Amino acid sequence: MEDAELVSGLKMAKSKEMFFAFFLKGSDGVLIVSRSKIPATELEAAKKEIGGGNLVEGTVKGPTNEMVFKVAKPPSPKLADALKKVVKRDAGITIVPDVQVE
Repeated sequence: MEDAELVSGLKMAKSKEMFFAFFLKGSDGVLIVSRSKIPATELEAAKKEIGGGNLVEGTVKGPTNEMVFKVAKPPSPKLADALKKVVKRDAGITIVPDVQVE
């Protein structure tokens, strides 16, 4: 089932820079996209949902064929593949993530 908030956030990211938080666990994860900084309570709920994982935060912007995820420090090499998989599963959208370190 599609996550309506995620779909909405990704659509807004086409024209406006959005905040994102992604819990990476193996090759899976949970993605949150929001207009404003994501509150700690929402992060804790997402962490519980997946049962842990490494938190990656930053900003996202761009069309689905070149969606740029900007992060503060070098992420896991698995991040781009996990983002692609999670967005397809949770939002029904195929993206080409480009992870960049700011």
